[in-house]
Amino acid sequence: MAPKLVSTNIIEYQSKEHMELSIYRTENALKATIDKMKKHGLHRLTVSQIWNKSASFKLSFSWEYIDEKAFIKCQEILNQHLAEMDRLPVKLSTHRGVILFDFN
Repeated sequence: MAPKLVSTNIIEYQSKEHMELSIYRTENALKATIDKMKKHGLHRLTVSQIWNKSASFKLSFSWEYIDEKAFIKCQEILNQHLAEMDRLPVKLSTHRGVILFDFN
């Protein structure tokens, strides 16, 4: 089934060290939860380092969901695990959309 919803989070860190620590923590946390999220309708997660701005330490998280129910359930799962993590100071920008077309 093709994804219908996408959620993109841009996270900006204070330093390269904060970003690298977050990458390590996030990858380990997701290893423990990604299968559960897929069972509830997560289609795909892509994590990218934004590289087109020098002296900038940003990651992009692009989440694709089968439908709105999947988004809500996966947010519940994600929020449970985020509450357990030690937070770093970041700037967060969130964008949500409905996929209109996809050239694969």
